[in-house]
Amino acid sequence: MKGQMSILVKGIYLILILIAIAIVMNRITSIQLTSSQQEMVLRQRTKADSILQTLAGNVNCLAYEEKGNLEGSILELSSHRLLDKKKLDDFSSQFSDIQPSCARDFSSGYRVRVETLPVNVSSIEKSTKGGVFWDILPLINGKKVVFVLDVSGSMSDPGGKCDVDVMKDTKICCLKLFMYGFIDEMSEDSKIAVFPFGDENGCNPQLLFPFTKLDGTSTREDLKNKISFLSPYDGTPMSSGLQKGFEYALANGGEAIVLLTDGQENICRPPTSIDIANNYKHTGIPVYTVAYGSEADVKVLQEVASITGGMFFDARTCEELVSKPKEKVEAIIPPMVWEFGDVEFSEKEALKSTISVSIPVDVFVDESTRIPGKMSITLVNGELEEFRGFIDKSCLTGKDFQDSFSFHYPISLDQTASEKKLCLEISGRKVCQKLACQKTIDFSSLTPGSYRIYSKNEDNVLKVIV
Repeated sequence: MKGQMSILVKGIYLILILIAIAIVMNRITSIQLTSSQQEMVLRQRTKADSILQTLAGNVNCLAYEEKGNLEGSILELSSHRLLDKKKLDDFSSQFSDIQPSCARDFSSGYRVRVETLPVNVSSIEKSTKGGVFWDILPLINGKKVVFVLDVSGSMSDPGGKCDVDVMKDTKICCLKLFMYGFIDEMSEDSKIAVFPFGDENGCNPQLLFPFTKLDGTSTREDLKNKISFLSPYDGTPMSSGLQKGFEYALANGGEAIVLLTDGQENICRPPTSIDIANNYKHTGIPVYTVAYGSEADVKVLQEVASITGGMFFDARTCEELVSKPKEKVEAIIPPMVWEFGDVEFSEKEALKSTISVSIPVDVFVDESTRIPGKMSITLVNGELEEFRGFIDKSCLTGKDFQDSFSFHYPISLDQTASEKKLCLEISGRKVCQKLACQKTIDFSSLTPGSYRIYSKNEDNVLKVIV
């Protein structure tokens, strides 16, 4: 009996050891899978961003000019790409269901959407343009916003006409006027928090007040009172302020950050503000940067805005920062939307990955009208996209290729004199992508399975050989 008990105990120990080993191996596999997935997402995000930059920065695509800017315009310092409305109109018609020839991808499918913000004519015409405040307000109204504000020593310098503070006509006075405007004008469902940097807290900026809902006159007056006590102090730890702003926004459901500075980050580095922006760009929280005065580090602020999907604004004087539009124009330019690229994509088991990326842009309408907006891309990898790219690449380059493919669903070619579509049959319906190839394609269909496939160009025929 004693011997049997010993065998039983050993058996139990062995089972427990095997279970422990299985758990550890499963954990290792999960970690490896997670790492692999992260690498794939990073590659796809990089590709999506590259396609957007090509579309927005190339005059053969959508750019108004190669640099995506207009020399001498109010957007000259903007980090945004400047798109040509006429080209957008052409793209949405010519490439409504196929990738544009200037940015074709042979391994992925994608669809692009460009949309502008609804704008009052007064915000885009130089003769009636108001201060930066009026540009930022519609972008953040009704949201939870963290303001990261420079109160360094240079904010005591002259900044323009301002009388809301004992330090009249200084930059700090205008900063307060800037903040009073948001407190007064933002809707009651808005919530704001403030992190000043450059004060006595040095490299460890402290919260002036947490997210507070602007739901009454007394609340707004209380917040103004707290803002009124801000005073210039020391250096410019901009990266520390931005770090604190991101940490607080991320922990408390923040939806945007407004960063205002008049100088260059000169203490508490590294990391730099660009490092911080890169560290937090995955959060999707945009940073709207404001360069106040002539000494602000425009390039850094442009880069921070670009990395995070925000917008850059430049105000050399107090008037440019907070002035009201000189004329009240009631005409509104409604939002405009353009779409182009592939329409349908791989689904279910045929789908491998999908990712969406956006960048801020401006749309050139005419010499007096440039409208802010964003350009978004949805990039898809799957069985349909890879095989369509294989055929188009061979056809358009005139080169012969070979590759291995696996299909979870039947795949076939719909070919007419005017167009050719490659289709997956999924759950009784066809999901198709248009081919750019103009040659006759010698291919009919394949059943689900794995294949080694060859392409061969012969005169005006592309043979797809299994």
